[in-house]
Amino acid sequence: MKRPSRPHVISKVLRLLPSSLPPPKSFKPPKALFLGEGDFSFTSTLHSNLLSHSVPTRWVCTSYEPAAAVLSKYKEKASSSLSYLREAEGCEVLHGVDAMNLDKCQPLEGEKFDLIIFMFPHSGTQRTHVNRELISRYFSTSLSLASPTCVVWVATTDCQPYNSWRIPESAKGHGYEEVKDWRWSLREEGLKGYEHVTTLGEEAYGGKGGAML
Repeated sequence: MKRPSRPHVISKVLRLLPSSLPPPKSFKPPKALFLGEGDFSFTSTLHSNLLSHSVPTRWVCTSYEPAAAVLSKYKEKASSSLSYLREAEGCEVLHGVDAMNLDKCQPLEGEKFDLIIFMFPHSGTQRTHVNRELISRYFSTSLSLASPTCVVWVATTDCQPYNSWRIPESAKGHGYEEVKDWRWSLREEGLKGYEHVTTLGEEAYGGKGGAML
């Protein structure tokens, strides 16, 4: 029996100011799922930068937090970013999407993506084993949404606590074909309008689902 195709994974290790993707000119995925957004400034800025090159076929931009919490925490920045994405061609915004349970997310049922990216995952606690479980579940449940040629990314920074989570080892344990680190500096290849922000990982919103850090 032929072994089913497994997606690739890139564990992203980023120095200086963190970001999640390569410069816009080299990044044109036709169908992408973004997980762990905070104020949605990354996906809105990336989309607007790509308009001069091509219009994405379909992007699904998500947060773990509910819509009310996103607007309360990030205020005008989130409001303007969300307004842009909701009007942008090919974009859909979803809230309350748990990266640990993607196979149970009804709005995504039946979808297949060419790129899935979890931006700066964090469980809301500093306990290493809890964050390793978050990463492991992400890799496991991503398989249900991955096309045969899908690339699965994790955006991190080259520091603790990320370095202790064994992200490449976790990917290999779930049968991913190829694991690479790729370094990129937002300071050198920045996206105008994107601001890296942190969330507090409050139990009410980020207890087990991937608050952005």
